Parts: sequence; structure tokens; C-alpha cells
Amino acid sequence: MHITDAKIDLNGRAIADGTIQFPPSKNNIFIAPDTNNLVLDFEQGMCRIQAASVHRDDTTGFFTPEPTGPTLHLPVPISQTLQRALRYSQSGPVTTTVNNHSGFLRLGTASQECWDQRLSNWKIVAERRNGHLKVKVFADLHDLTPANDKWAIAHQPIQYWHKNDTATEKLQVNFTVDLMTRELLFDSSELIYGTHKPSPSSDKLTELDQFNDDKTALNLRNTMITTLGDLICIGDRHPFVKVSRSSNNLYPSIAISRLASVKLNEFGFVVEGREIDPRVVLKCISLDQVSKILQFTNAYTVKYENGNFGRVAPVGAERWDYESGYTPDRQIRKAYLKFSLVKGGLRVEYDLSCSSLHIVGHIRGWYKDAFTIPWEALVIHYPIIGKKLNQFTN
Repeated sequence: MHITDAKIDLNGRAIADGTIQFPPSKNNIFIAPDTNNLVLDFEQGMCRIQAASVHRDDTTGFFTPEPTGPTLHLPVPISQTLQRALRYSQSGPVTTTVNNHSGFLRLGTASQECWDQRLSNWKIVAERRNGHLKVKVFADLHDLTPANDKWAIAHQPIQYWHKNDTATEKLQVNFTVDLMTRELLFDSSELIYGTHKPSPSSDKLTELDQFNDDKTALNLRNTMITTLGDLICIGDRHPFVKVSRSSNNLYPSIAISRLASVKLNEFGFVVEGREIDPRVVLKCISLDQVSKILQFTNAYTVKYENGNFGRVAPVGAERWDYESGYTPDRQIRKAYLKFSLVKGGLRVEYDLSCSSLHIVGHIRGWYKDAFTIPWEALVIHYPIIGKKLNQFTN
């Protein structure tokens, strides 16, 4: 079992072993696909599931799916239950039911001719088994139009399946998301708290002092990430930079730590590294916010002035100064940030002003550095900009 066993495509979607089953609709408009793989696509809290034929690319290690059949759009409560189950290690089965007609089965695309069947009486059962997540989703192939849904009453959506007083046709989805896909794509805690904890023996660790291979060539095996979900990036001044992410838009932040070397566990995840002063915490922006901006452009520059935009801090110490021993003010008063997509990934440049700060090799009161987030990390964790990969590889 290794990080390269994760089943992810180049759009950052999970590939699962499983099937979508339902009886043919009237006039055979909807027919269940005959495949044993599914693509799980999460976007803005919603999950879409579609059957596909898949194969792993020998060059990149990522999967290439060929979707077939209709797409199942899960209701928000069902999607959220699935996301939580994929990330966290529950001790028993997790179940959620939704009785209304939210969620639907769609054949075609919204921009072209398509057919929609609204579904009802949803149920999801997710259970962790040996680190893998076994999931079952059920729904009635008929909608329930509530009395206050004036649009549905007026338009009378087409029902593609028959319904009588004693029986309703049903849809059932069964699939399994493997442990490595959960860990890499959903920041699962299985390798920390689950039954697959890596060996603590130092003999099982591999130490690296630089990135492997040509970092302009995309390959899943080059993905560098900690078991806590921190990204390991390419630094300008040091070989490795650890970036801790925050998805909380109310308190956005990016924590940056420089590493002299890193160690990988037997599964290929980074478990430790020797940090070098200083550590930088930006409290004015998050990578989630940056990714949403960069979907429309390839470069973004922002300036923050006259405020408290984070801190430049020592590693493992509260009182620190390179010259006098104690710095009363390590707060970032000005921050000039530049984010740009380049051949190697997302380049992040920062120029920070902190009063009473002097670091050898930098202008007094300023700290300047840069790092690059590799494309592998962007494809997996920020697919909204990872989809731009082809612009920089062709």
C-alpha cells in the first residue's frame, strides 16, 4: 500500500469501484451503465456520481475516465454525509435519509439537450472497513412534489418511471473508496488514528534532501504531502517548504515553514522534517481564495498595508531576534504577494515588512522569499486551477 495506489484523475476527482443500478425507464431513455467504476466529483458541497470505464496512465500515475450513462446529483445532506465519512474515521455505520425530491438523475448536459428525473426518499449508508469506505445510496425513481412547490405543480415534470400505490422503482449505488484515495484526496486521518498506522521504526523512513525526478514532469509519485494534509513545496532558498492550508474563509491563513530535509514513511507520506527559522503565517488570504481567482487568470498580485497581516516567528520559540535576543514586534505590517501559474506549478512570492526584524541576507525590517506548489498538489487539492495544467505542458 502506497500513495501511488490512490485513484484520482487529472481533474482531482475520486475513482471508486462500484456500480449504479436501476431498471430501464419508459422508452429506455435511462439505462443503467454496465461498468464497475464510478467517478465522484465534489464541487461547492455537492457530489455528482457517474459510471465510467477507467485506466491508470502509465506516465502520470493518474486515472483517465471515460464517463458513460446518466449522472447522479446527490442532495446536499447526502453529499455532506459522504464527505464527512470520507474524511473522518467513524467507529460504526453512518446513515442519513432525505425524504424530499432534492437531487436528480440527469442524462446529457445542461448546455445541450438533457433529461432530468427528480428522485426522492434518499438514504446513504457509509461504513469504514479496514480503512476503506463502503457506501450504499438508495433513492426512489420518482419525485415527491410538495404542496407549496408552485413551479413543479404548474410545470408537472415528466416522470420517466411508472409509480403505483404499492411499489416504486428504485435506484441503488454501491461503491468503495480505498484508503489511499481517502488519505490523499480527502485528508483522512486513517494513517494517524486508524488501523493502518505506519511503523514508527526509523528503518522504515526514507530521508530526502531534494525533490525527486524532473519536477516539470507530472507524476503521482512526486506528490509530497504530510499525514496531516500539509503540502510540501519547492523552495527558492531551501529544497522544501511546508505549507499548511486553511479553508476557513472567515479566518484565512497560509502557514509557511522552510525545511532542510524531509522523511517519508513506508506509504510515501511526509512524517517529519527539520525546520529552519523563520516560520511565516499570513492571516490575510488563503489558497482556497487564490484558487478561485486564478481560475480566471494566470497571475494575481495583491498588496496589504497598514495593518496586522500575520507574523514572522521562530520555530519552537516565543522570544527571538537574530541580533538583540527579543523582538517586541514580529507582526507583518505590509505584505506584497504575487501568485502566478508557471510550468512547475503555482509560484508564490512574498515580500513582508516587520518592524524590529533583521535576518541575514534580507533588508532590515523586510523578509522576502518564494516557493512553488507542484502541479500534482494543485490537481489533487485545487482542481479548479489544476485543470489549467495543459496550458503549461503542451
